Amino acid sequence: MNWDELDSLDGRYFGPLPRNAVIARAMPVWTDEAGDCRFVWHVAMQ
Repeated sequence: MNWDELDSLDGRYFGPLPRNAVIARAMPVWTDEAGDCRFVWHVAMQ
């Protein structure tokens, strides 16, 4: 899901969904928030 990529498979591709079709919230777990290629894992390891 990349807003800069025209061919991204996000809401622009699928369109709006009815509220009862949403079963969970998506959470990013591997991100590069600063854009410096230093990815951070955001899930607690057990």
